[in-house]
Amino acid sequence: MAGAPLPNCSKKHKASTYNSISLLQSYEIWKQYKIVVPVGAGFCRQCRGDLNVHLTEKVQPDTIETSSSVENENQHFGGESQKETELDEISEFTLSQTSDAGSIWLPSGSQESDSCNLKRKALDNFISICGASSVKTLSSDWNACSERTKRDYILKTKKILAEVLSVLAPGQQEHVLEAVIKYDDNFEPQFLEDVAASYMSSVDWGTQRQILSIVANKVSYCKMKNLIPNLSHYKFGAARKHASSVGQGQQVPNEGRTREGITNAQISHFLDFITSPAIMTDLPYGESNLKLSTGDVITVPKIILNSIRSHVIDQYFSYCDETLFQDKASYSSYMRILHSVGPTVRRSMKGLDNYAADGSKAIETLQKAVELFCRLGKGKCWLDNICRVLSTSKQYLKLEYKMHVMKDSEVADHCCRYALSDGSEDYSSTCNHFHSNSCRQCAELHRVLISLVETSEQIEYENENQKDDTKYIVSEGVRAVQEWKKHVLRTVNQNDARKDILENLEDHEILLERDWAMKFIPMQYRESQSN
Repeated sequence: MAGAPLPNCSKKHKASTYNSISLLQSYEIWKQYKIVVPVGAGFCRQCRGDLNVHLTEKVQPDTIETSSSVENENQHFGGESQKETELDEISEFTLSQTSDAGSIWLPSGSQESDSCNLKRKALDNFISICGASSVKTLSSDWNACSERTKRDYILKTKKILAEVLSVLAPGQQEHVLEAVIKYDDNFEPQFLEDVAASYMSSVDWGTQRQILSIVANKVSYCKMKNLIPNLSHYKFGAARKHASSVGQGQQVPNEGRTREGITNAQISHFLDFITSPAIMTDLPYGESNLKLSTGDVITVPKIILNSIRSHVIDQYFSYCDETLFQDKASYSSYMRILHSVGPTVRRSMKGLDNYAADGSKAIETLQKAVELFCRLGKGKCWLDNICRVLSTSKQYLKLEYKMHVMKDSEVADHCCRYALSDGSEDYSSTCNHFHSNSCRQCAELHRVLISLVETSEQIEYENENQKDDTKYIVSEGVRAVQEWKKHVLRTVNQNDARKDILENLEDHEILLERDWAMKFIPMQYRESQSN
C-alpha cells in the first residue's frame, strides 16, 4: 500500500499505480481510518477490495464542484477551519477519466496536461502490446541532450512508427514511410500570401480556380481559409479537381464548337416530301407571297397542310427511317422551313377532298352506332375496343396510309399494282412478288368493319324502324370508309403518274390538270357565287 497502510492491510500485495485511488475513495479512507491518501496514488488489490465493500455509490459526474461538496459533507468534519482546509485540498483536483481499474485524477488547472496524460497512457499501452519498453517524456531541450539520449529516442521513435505503419498499411510499411518522409506541404509563407492575393484580385471564377489549383493539393483548407476568408469548401474542392484533371495552374482548353447549317440536299429532300399530295394540297383559289432574304417577292398558289406541322415532321422522320435516309437535320430546322413556307393548316376538307370529308364523317357516325349497340347489350369493353380502333384508323387513313402505299409491296393493301387490278385484261397487272406480309392497322380496320356489319344484322333492336335506320347507317358508313381508303390509294398512284409525265416532259409540251366538277358544282343548297 502506498503511503501509510490501512490498519487491516496484510502488506502481501504490491501497490499498483494502475489501481489509482479516486476522490471518493480517498475521502472514505480519511473518514473511516483518519488516514490521508493522495488522490491518484496506487494501492494494493486487498485494500481496494475491502474499501469497495464500504462504498455504496460510484463516481458518476465528470467534475465535483467545491460548493456542493462543502454543503453535503459539513457534518463529517470536526471544525470550520479543518473543513475549509481539507475541501480546498480536495477542490484542487478534477476527475478526468473513470475506468474499471479506477479513476485517474489530474490537477484541474491545465486541460492540456489532462489530454497529454491520456495520450501518454494510451501510447504506453500500445507500446506494451507491441512488446517494447515504455519511453519517458522528454522534458529537456533536444539540442541540449546527449548523443546517447538522442539515439535512444530515435530508435524508440522508429520502432513506434514501424508498429503504427504495420497496423495502418500491413506489408507496405517501407513504401508509406518513404512517402511520408518525401511529402512536403510546407510552402514559404510569402508564397502562399502571394497566391491568396492573386486569387482575391481576380474577378473570374475560372481564373481563381486556376490560381488556387497551384497549391490546393499540397496545403490544407484551413490554412488557405486563414489567407482567403471567403474561400468555401466547394471552391477548394473544385481547385483540387482542376489540379488533378487539367493540371496545376493550367488553363482549361477551350474547345471550339461550329454550328453547321442545313445543306441544300437536306432542304431539297424535305421539300420534295412536304410538297407531295400526301402532305400538302393546292387550293384552287387564292395566292400567297413569299419574301426572300434578298428582298425578292415570289407569288405562289395557296397550299394547305393535311395535318399539323409537328405531325408532318414526325412523318418525315418515319419516312427517312423507312427509306434509310441518314442525312437528317434537326427538328427545329424543319419547323422553321414550314413556318417560312407558310401553309394553312387543314381544318375541313369539304370542297377539296370529298372522299376524305365523307370518310371522316362516316367514322363519327359509326361511333354513334357503336354506342347504340353498347346500350343494346354488347357491353362497355366492346364499345371501348371498337371506338379505339375507329379513332386510330381515322388518323391512319388521314396521315400514314398514303405513306405506306407503293407501286409494289408485299402487303396487299399497300400494293398499287395488285389493288388497282380489276381482273380484266386491259386493267390488270401481274405482281412479281408474293403478298406474304400484312399491315396491323389495315387488318384492324377490316376486322372492325366486318364486326359492325355482323352486329347490325344479329343484334336485337327495340323496334323495326330502329333496325332499318341502324343497318342503313352502318352499311353507308362502311362503304364511305372503304371508298376513302380506295381514293387515297388512287391518289398516290395518280401522283406517281404525274411525276413520270413531268420528268419526261419535252420543251414544247405542257401538262394541264382540269377538275371542273370539284370547283364549280355547288356543295350546298343556295350556295353563293363567292364560295
